[in-house]
Amino acid sequence: MLAPTTAIPGLFRSAVGGKGSTLTNAFANLESVHISGCTNIIRKGDLLCVEVPVPGEQEDQFWEMCTFGPGLHMVVTNCVYGQAHEEVVPGESFLEFHYNIGGETRLSIDETNSDDIELGESLMLLCRQDRGTNYSVFCPPGPRRLVSIYIHPAILLSQFDIDFEKLDEQQKALFVTQADQIVFQQISMHVDIFNAVKLILENQFKQGSRLRFYHAKCWELLCLSTQEIIKSSNFKDVDLRFNARDLKMFDQARQILESQFNPAPTVDMLSRAVGTNTNKLKSGFKAIYGMTVFDYGLRQRMAHAMSLLTKDGVSAAEVAKAIGYSNQASFSTAFKKYYGHPPREARRSTSKFLTP
Repeated sequence: MLAPTTAIPGLFRSAVGGKGSTLTNAFANLESVHISGCTNIIRKGDLLCVEVPVPGEQEDQFWEMCTFGPGLHMVVTNCVYGQAHEEVVPGESFLEFHYNIGGETRLSIDETNSDDIELGESLMLLCRQDRGTNYSVFCPPGPRRLVSIYIHPAILLSQFDIDFEKLDEQQKALFVTQADQIVFQQISMHVDIFNAVKLILENQFKQGSRLRFYHAKCWELLCLSTQEIIKSSNFKDVDLRFNARDLKMFDQARQILESQFNPAPTVDMLSRAVGTNTNKLKSGFKAIYGMTVFDYGLRQRMAHAMSLLTKDGVSAAEVAKAIGYSNQASFSTAFKKYYGHPPREARRSTSKFLTP
């Protein structure tokens, strides 16, 4: 059961709209420039992004609340909580997409519910709660890397190629309003979704460019997520198959593949490093990230190779060694197979654009 809410500071709804605020009221309040502590407000037509300080935390900890017109909002959480935060979320029939790649978040439908829903890392949580319902969000102290999108279901159905009649009953429940109903589903976060979320959290643009980037990435995430919704084979409650330890283990394997290139990690090496067997690692990794261990590792190595080729003074032989190839010829063959052209052409093309 979640801890009592007394004396625990709230989250962005409470910070902007007051205790018990709805999402709609919170975003409506963003129109006011008098929000306490908000120093960075970016506006471009119907698009708006506001930095909202996290109550009770250091000055450099804030949420970025973005609104992209009626019925579409996004909240970017990339901070470290020094204390626990919790708030009650009133239902409004928004379809919520929560993409968590760092930190712990727990949801509870009511105060007596002992079966809290934990938003696992590298998973996508879909939620829709109708009016008259509440759920609580609890975040313990620690880092939090999370992107949340809130959209009216009718907008999603009208903007994307979703054939409602072909959805199964579990999927339809996300779009159909029903009194006193709350629907939660956790599904695998495909690697393309994971990478899009990372780019949002690592956004280095400023002012108008920052806002436009967020707007574009919001729609990209909705496109990619909609694909996952209509793939019924992927629409499963992942928590039924993997526990929190498993999810951390798969994430550890992903981090190794993204940072260790020579020697290139094999499935056997990875399974020993993270403490599991090869069968579980292979099946779990593909279920969570949508790619095999080999394909994900190859993507990371080739991306690193391309990055090295853009640097002056780094030879193709050095690049080959850096990503685990024993000789330059093998690397060139693999690079051409992956990108469609040999390393020398990649270097020539990038140098052309980099030359002042």
